[in-house]
Amino acid sequence: MKLSLVVSTITLLAGLAFSAHATLIGTISHDYGIGKHSPLHTNYNGSCGSLHADHFQVNVTGCSSGSSFHDGFDFSHLAFEDITSFELTLTYNLLPNTAFFGMINNNRWYVRPAVDQINGSLSDITAANRRLNSGNQTMTFTFNNSLDVFDSIVESGSFYLWFSRSGGERSFDLSSATLDVFGTPAQTTTPVPAPATLALLGLGLLGLRLRRR
Repeated sequence: MKLSLVVSTITLLAGLAFSAHATLIGTISHDYGIGKHSPLHTNYNGSCGSLHADHFQVNVTGCSSGSSFHDGFDFSHLAFEDITSFELTLTYNLLPNTAFFGMINNNRWYVRPAVDQINGSLSDITAANRRLNSGNQTMTFTFNNSLDVFDSIVESGSFYLWFSRSGGERSFDLSSATLDVFGTPAQTTTPVPAPATLALLGLGLLGLRLRRR
């Protein structure tokens, strides 16, 4: 039984030594509202939205179609060696379509990642998983290294959330936005035993066990 325990321990340590899969490095959450988080948008181009008690309303009054909102997430303080993906979770209420010249608009909002507050990335904005659904929703969007500005975002340590609309008159209330950063965290000061060291340790324990018999 002791031999089985030794073998299991060595197997577990070897698995830890060889595993290098992506893990959650850090989370940054923005809860919008008065006295809570005010998006960068209000300081840069605030005419397209307004801050309320428990949400930020992204509206279309006085705004042309295109980029109507942005906010930034600074993750430069996180300790990481490599970043493989970002997951952005939004809680919002996309208001119903309104009549415009007797017709119902097919207005769509697209979620766009960017590296700065000036230019939202145009990459794949027509993809179904980058578009907001109607009604009260909590949706998660994944952005990985297939994104054209992914490397620039990682290098700058800043992820910018943009919303762009295709036209029409439709607003929505954004309650929160949470950015999860996935990848390889920075190495800790505790060294991980090399596979060769683990093998020698295993043989030594096995020999000691056989000798006691």
